[in-house]
Amino acid sequence: MKRTYPDYYQQFRCIADRCGHNCCVGWEIDIDGGTLRRYLRMKGPMGERLRQSIEITADGASFAADAEGRCPLLNANGLCDLIADQGEKALCQICRDHPRFRNRLRDREEIGLGLCCEAACRLILGNGEKPGLITEDDGRSKAAPGGAEQRWLDARDHLFDLIWTPSLDIDSCLSLAMSRYYGISRVPYTSRYWSRFFLSMEHMEPSWIERLKKLHDRKSQYMTIPPSDDDGQLRRLATYFIYRYAVHGWKRRRSQHNSCVAFAALSVYMIYLIGKETGDLYEAARQYSAEIEYSDINVEKLLDKFDRYAEEYI
Repeated sequence: MKRTYPDYYQQFRCIADRCGHNCCVGWEIDIDGGTLRRYLRMKGPMGERLRQSIEITADGASFAADAEGRCPLLNANGLCDLIADQGEKALCQICRDHPRFRNRLRDREEIGLGLCCEAACRLILGNGEKPGLITEDDGRSKAAPGGAEQRWLDARDHLFDLIWTPSLDIDSCLSLAMSRYYGISRVPYTSRYWSRFFLSMEHMEPSWIERLKKLHDRKSQYMTIPPSDDDGQLRRLATYFIYRYAVHGWKRRRSQHNSCVAFAALSVYMIYLIGKETGDLYEAARQYSAEIEYSDINVEKLLDKFDRYAEEYI
Protein backbone atom coordinates (compact mmCIF):
# COMPACT_ATOMS: atom_id res chain seq x y z
CA MET A 1 0.00 0.00 0.00
CA LYS A 2 1.27 3.46 -0.86
CA ARG A 3 1.22 6.32 1.60
CA THR A 4 1.56 9.92 0.39
CA TYR A 5 2.08 13.01 2.54
CA PRO A 6 3.53 16.56 2.28
CA ASP A 7 7.21 16.93 3.12
CA TYR A 8 6.40 18.95 6.26
CA TYR A 9 3.94 16.37 7.61
CA GLN A 10 6.28 14.55 9.96
CA GLN A 11 7.45 17.81 11.55
CA PHE A 12 4.08 18.29 13.24
CA ARG A 13 3.98 18.35 17.03
CA CYS A 14 0.97 19.33 19.13
CA ILE A 15 1.79 22.42 21.22
CA ALA A 16 -0.80 21.40 23.83
CA ASP A 17 -1.31 24.03 26.54
CA ARG A 18 0.56 26.65 24.44
CA CYS A 19 -2.19 26.53 21.80
CA GLY A 20 -4.44 29.56 21.64
CA HIS A 21 -7.30 27.59 20.06
CA ASN A 22 -7.52 24.31 21.92
CA CYS A 23 -9.11 21.58 19.78
CA CYS A 24 -10.82 20.26 22.94
CA VAL A 25 -12.96 23.41 23.16
CA GLY A 26 -15.88 24.22 20.89
CA TRP A 27 -15.79 21.00 18.87
CA GLU A 28 -18.07 17.98 18.96
CA ILE A 29 -15.76 15.07 19.81
CA ASP A 30 -17.23 11.83 18.49
CA ILE A 31 -16.12 8.48 19.90
CA ASP A 32 -15.66 5.60 17.48
CA GLY A 33 -17.29 2.26 18.28
CA GLY A 34 -14.15 0.34 19.21
CA THR A 35 -12.95 3.03 21.58
CA LEU A 36 -16.41 3.37 23.13
CA ARG A 37 -16.45 -0.33 24.01
CA ARG A 38 -13.02 0.03 25.56
CA TYR A 39 -14.07 3.07 27.57
CA LEU A 40 -17.18 1.31 28.85
CA ARG A 41 -15.02 -1.59 30.12
CA MET A 42 -12.20 0.50 31.59
CA LYS A 43 -11.71 0.04 35.33
CA GLY A 44 -10.62 2.46 38.02
CA PRO A 45 -11.32 6.15 38.59
CA MET A 46 -10.58 7.11 34.97
CA GLY A 47 -12.98 4.47 33.68
CA GLU A 48 -15.72 5.82 35.93
CA ARG A 49 -14.97 9.39 34.88
CA LEU A 50 -15.09 8.43 31.21
CA ARG A 51 -18.49 6.80 31.56
CA GLN A 52 -19.83 9.90 33.28
CA SER A 53 -18.43 12.06 30.46
CA ILE A 54 -19.93 10.19 27.50
CA GLU A 55 -23.20 11.04 25.84
CA ILE A 56 -24.78 8.25 23.77
CA THR A 57 -27.58 8.94 21.31
CA ALA A 58 -29.08 7.25 18.27
CA ASP A 59 -26.43 9.04 16.17
CA GLY A 60 -23.51 7.64 18.16
CA ALA A 61 -21.36 8.55 21.14
CA SER A 62 -19.47 11.73 21.97
CA PHE A 63 -17.99 13.54 24.93
CA ALA A 64 -20.55 15.76 26.66
CA ALA A 65 -19.05 19.26 26.57
CA ASP A 66 -19.65 21.68 29.44
CA ALA A 67 -21.40 25.04 29.16
CA GLU A 68 -18.22 26.60 27.75
CA GLY A 69 -17.85 23.89 25.12
CA ARG A 70 -14.89 22.25 26.87
CA CYS A 71 -14.29 18.51 26.75
CA PRO A 72 -14.92 17.10 30.27
CA LEU A 73 -11.42 15.56 30.24
CA LEU A 74 -9.67 18.88 29.58
CA ASN A 75 -8.12 20.22 32.75
CA ALA A 76 -7.61 23.83 33.87
CA ASN A 77 -4.08 23.84 32.43
CA GLY A 78 -5.37 23.05 28.93
CA LEU A 79 -4.12 19.46 28.99
CA CYS A 80 -5.96 16.15 28.58
CA ASP A 81 -6.35 14.16 31.81
CA LEU A 82 -6.89 10.96 29.80
CA ILE A 83 -3.46 11.28 28.18
CA ALA A 84 -1.88 12.05 31.56
CA ASP A 85 -3.49 8.95 33.09
CA GLN A 86 -3.47 6.43 30.24
CA GLY A 87 -1.21 7.79 27.50
CA GLU A 88 -2.04 8.82 23.94
CA LYS A 89 -2.93 5.25 23.00
CA ALA A 90 -6.14 5.64 25.03
CA LEU A 91 -7.51 8.42 22.82
CA CYS A 92 -10.44 7.87 20.48
CA GLN A 93 -9.77 7.88 16.75
CA ILE A 94 -10.72 11.52 16.13
CA CYS A 95 -8.43 12.75 18.92
CA ARG A 96 -5.53 10.59 17.71
CA ASP A 97 -5.91 11.84 14.15
CA HIS A 98 -6.60 15.55 14.65
CA PRO A 99 -5.53 17.70 12.83
CA ARG A 100 -4.69 15.07 10.24
CA PHE A 101 -6.95 14.21 7.32
CA ARG A 102 -6.95 11.08 5.20
CA ASN A 103 -8.07 10.51 1.63
CA ARG A 104 -8.17 6.93 0.40
CA LEU A 105 -7.57 6.17 -3.25
CA ARG A 106 -7.44 2.76 -4.88
CA ASP A 107 -3.69 2.32 -4.56
CA ARG A 108 -2.81 4.62 -1.67
CA GLU A 109 -3.76 6.58 1.38
CA GLU A 110 -3.06 10.30 1.17
CA ILE A 111 -2.65 12.08 4.47
CA GLY A 112 -2.04 15.66 5.49
CA LEU A 113 -2.46 18.28 8.19
CA GLY A 114 -5.51 20.52 8.48
CA LEU A 115 -5.21 24.31 8.56
CA CYS A 116 -7.55 24.62 11.55
CA CYS A 117 -4.70 23.73 13.94
CA GLU A 118 -2.41 26.71 14.53
CA ALA A 119 0.72 24.53 14.82
CA ALA A 120 -0.18 22.76 11.55
CA CYS A 121 -1.01 26.10 9.93
CA ARG A 122 2.53 27.34 10.58
CA LEU A 123 3.92 24.28 8.80
CA ILE A 124 1.49 24.50 5.88
CA LEU A 125 2.23 28.17 5.17
CA GLY A 126 5.86 27.51 5.97
CA ASN A 127 8.71 29.52 4.51
CA GLY A 128 7.08 30.33 1.20
CA GLU A 129 8.91 27.63 -0.74
CA LYS A 130 7.20 24.96 -2.84
CA PRO A 131 6.35 21.92 -0.70
CA GLY A 132 6.95 18.43 -1.97
CA LEU A 133 4.98 15.20 -1.71
CA ILE A 134 6.57 12.06 -0.33
CA THR A 135 5.23 8.64 -1.31
CA GLU A 136 6.17 5.50 0.60
CA ASP A 137 5.40 2.10 -0.92
CA ASP A 138 5.48 -1.13 1.08
CA GLY A 139 5.24 -3.10 -2.18
CA ARG A 140 2.25 -5.14 -1.04
CA SER A 141 -0.49 -3.39 -3.01
CA LYS A 142 -1.30 -4.56 -6.54
CA ALA A 143 -4.09 -2.06 -7.05
CA ALA A 144 -3.82 0.81 -9.47
CA PRO A 145 -5.82 4.02 -9.75
CA GLY A 146 -8.91 3.84 -11.93
CA GLY A 147 -8.89 5.73 -15.23
CA ALA A 148 -10.73 8.82 -13.98
CA GLU A 149 -8.78 8.82 -10.74
CA GLN A 150 -5.45 8.63 -12.55
CA ARG A 151 -6.46 11.47 -14.87
CA TRP A 152 -7.17 13.67 -11.86
CA LEU A 153 -3.91 12.66 -10.20
CA ASP A 154 -2.12 13.76 -13.36
CA ALA A 155 -4.25 16.93 -13.46
CA ARG A 156 -3.32 17.69 -9.87
CA ASP A 157 0.38 17.49 -10.72
CA HIS A 158 -0.33 19.97 -13.51
CA LEU A 159 -2.16 22.22 -11.06
CA PHE A 160 0.83 22.19 -8.72
CA ASP A 161 3.05 23.25 -11.63
CA LEU A 162 0.61 26.03 -12.54
CA ILE A 163 0.50 27.39 -9.00
CA TRP A 164 4.29 27.53 -8.84
CA THR A 165 4.93 29.04 -12.28
CA PRO A 166 7.83 31.40 -11.41
CA SER A 167 7.10 33.92 -14.16
CA LEU A 168 3.50 34.49 -12.99
CA ASP A 169 2.05 36.04 -9.84
CA ILE A 170 -0.34 34.00 -7.70
CA ASP A 171 -3.43 35.75 -9.10
CA SER A 172 -2.46 34.76 -12.65
CA CYS A 173 -1.69 31.21 -11.51
CA LEU A 174 -5.10 30.84 -9.90
CA SER A 175 -6.70 32.31 -13.03
CA LEU A 176 -4.99 29.68 -15.21
CA ALA A 177 -6.02 26.89 -12.85
CA MET A 178 -9.64 28.07 -12.87
CA SER A 179 -9.66 28.42 -16.66
CA ARG A 180 -8.24 24.96 -17.27
CA TYR A 181 -10.16 22.95 -14.69
CA TYR A 182 -13.35 24.90 -14.02
CA GLY A 183 -14.04 26.69 -17.28
CA ILE A 184 -13.74 30.40 -16.43
CA SER A 185 -10.68 32.41 -15.56
CA ARG A 186 -11.99 34.09 -12.39
CA VAL A 187 -13.88 33.16 -9.25
CA PRO A 188 -17.35 34.58 -10.00
CA TYR A 189 -18.96 37.38 -8.01
CA THR A 190 -17.40 39.95 -5.69
CA SER A 191 -15.95 40.04 -2.19
CA ARG A 192 -19.19 41.57 -0.91
CA TYR A 193 -21.23 38.77 -2.48
CA TRP A 194 -19.04 36.04 -0.99
CA SER A 195 -18.89 37.61 2.46
CA ARG A 196 -22.69 37.72 2.45
CA PHE A 197 -22.80 34.10 1.24
CA PHE A 198 -20.45 33.01 4.03
CA LEU A 199 -22.56 34.86 6.57
CA SER A 200 -25.47 32.61 5.59
CA MET A 201 -23.59 29.46 6.59
CA GLU A 202 -23.23 27.88 10.01
CA HIS A 203 -20.41 29.22 12.18
CA MET A 204 -18.54 28.64 15.42
CA GLU A 205 -16.74 31.77 16.57
CA PRO A 206 -18.42 35.22 16.88
CA SER A 207 -15.20 36.84 15.66
CA TRP A 208 -15.66 35.07 12.32
CA ILE A 209 -18.98 36.84 11.82
CA GLU A 210 -17.41 40.19 12.70
CA ARG A 211 -14.63 39.68 10.17
CA LEU A 212 -17.08 38.75 7.43
CA LYS A 213 -19.19 41.81 8.21
CA LYS A 214 -16.11 44.06 7.95
CA LEU A 215 -15.24 42.49 4.61
CA HIS A 216 -18.81 43.01 3.43
CA ASP A 217 -18.72 46.68 4.41
CA ARG A 218 -15.52 47.36 2.48
CA LYS A 219 -15.59 48.48 -1.14
CA SER A 220 -16.76 45.50 -3.17
CA GLN A 221 -14.14 44.02 -5.51
CA TYR A 222 -13.72 41.01 -7.70
CA MET A 223 -11.59 38.24 -6.24
CA THR A 224 -8.06 39.34 -7.10
CA ILE A 225 -4.65 39.56 -5.45
CA PRO A 226 -2.41 42.48 -6.53
CA PRO A 227 1.01 41.42 -7.89
CA SER A 228 2.62 43.46 -5.11
CA ASP A 229 1.04 41.10 -2.56
CA ASP A 230 2.25 37.92 -4.25
CA ASP A 231 3.62 35.67 -1.57
CA GLY A 232 4.94 32.11 -1.45
CA GLN A 233 2.65 31.49 1.50
CA LEU A 234 -0.38 32.13 -0.71
CA ARG A 235 0.97 29.61 -3.20
CA ARG A 236 1.41 27.13 -0.37
CA LEU A 237 -2.21 27.75 0.65
CA ALA A 238 -3.34 26.99 -2.90
CA THR A 239 -1.18 23.86 -2.91
CA TYR A 240 -2.78 22.70 0.34
CA PHE A 241 -6.34 23.06 -0.96
CA ILE A 242 -5.49 21.42 -4.27
CA TYR A 243 -3.78 18.50 -2.55
CA ARG A 244 -6.67 17.98 -0.18
CA TYR A 245 -9.61 18.40 -2.57
CA ALA A 246 -8.84 18.49 -6.30
CA VAL A 247 -8.57 14.74 -6.94
CA HIS A 248 -12.08 14.26 -5.59
CA GLY A 249 -13.56 16.59 -8.17
CA TRP A 250 -13.96 13.67 -10.55
CA LYS A 251 -16.31 12.01 -8.05
CA ARG A 252 -18.66 15.02 -8.22
CA ARG A 253 -18.61 15.84 -11.93
CA ARG A 254 -16.87 13.85 -14.63
CA SER A 255 -16.27 16.96 -16.75
CA GLN A 256 -13.94 19.92 -16.91
CA HIS A 257 -15.98 21.81 -14.31
CA ASN A 258 -14.14 20.68 -11.19
CA SER A 259 -15.84 22.65 -8.44
CA CYS A 260 -13.13 21.56 -6.01
CA VAL A 261 -10.63 23.68 -7.96
CA ALA A 262 -12.98 26.67 -7.78
CA PHE A 263 -13.41 26.04 -4.05
CA ALA A 264 -9.61 25.99 -3.63
CA ALA A 265 -9.22 29.30 -5.47
CA LEU A 266 -12.04 30.97 -3.53
CA SER A 267 -10.49 29.78 -0.27
CA VAL A 268 -7.16 31.41 -1.08
CA TYR A 269 -8.86 34.70 -1.99
CA MET A 270 -11.02 34.75 1.14
CA ILE A 271 -8.08 33.98 3.43
CA TYR A 272 -6.01 36.64 1.68
CA LEU A 273 -8.74 39.30 2.03
CA ILE A 274 -9.43 38.53 5.70
CA GLY A 275 -5.70 38.35 6.45
CA LYS A 276 -5.21 41.70 4.71
CA GLU A 277 -7.94 43.21 6.88
CA THR A 278 -6.64 41.78 10.18
CA GLY A 279 -2.91 41.77 9.43
CA ASP A 280 -2.63 38.09 10.38
CA LEU A 281 -2.64 35.60 7.50
CA TYR A 282 -2.04 32.65 9.84
CA GLU A 283 -5.10 33.38 11.95
CA ALA A 284 -7.20 34.06 8.84
CA ALA A 285 -6.21 30.64 7.45
CA ARG A 286 -6.78 28.84 10.75
CA GLN A 287 -10.19 30.38 11.31
CA TYR A 288 -11.32 29.91 7.71
CA SER A 289 -10.45 26.24 7.97
CA ALA A 290 -12.22 25.78 11.30
CA GLU A 291 -15.34 27.55 10.09
CA ILE A 292 -15.53 26.18 6.55
CA GLU A 293 -13.41 23.08 6.04
CA TYR A 294 -14.44 21.39 9.26
CA SER A 295 -18.14 21.78 8.52
CA ASP A 296 -19.27 19.24 5.93
CA ILE A 297 -22.42 21.31 5.50
CA ASN A 298 -20.45 24.45 4.65
CA VAL A 299 -18.09 22.69 2.23
CA GLU A 300 -21.01 21.05 0.42
CA LYS A 301 -22.87 24.36 0.23
CA LEU A 302 -19.89 25.98 -1.51
CA LEU A 303 -19.29 23.05 -3.86
CA ASP A 304 -22.99 22.95 -4.76
CA LYS A 305 -22.83 26.68 -5.47
CA PHE A 306 -20.00 26.18 -7.95
CA ASP A 307 -21.75 23.14 -9.47
CA ARG A 308 -24.89 25.18 -10.11
CA TYR A 309 -22.92 28.13 -11.49
CA ALA A 310 -21.17 25.82 -13.98
CA GLU A 311 -24.50 24.32 -15.07
CA GLU A 312 -26.10 27.73 -15.63
CA TYR A 313 -23.32 29.92 -17.01
CA ILE A 314 -20.35 27.92 -18.30
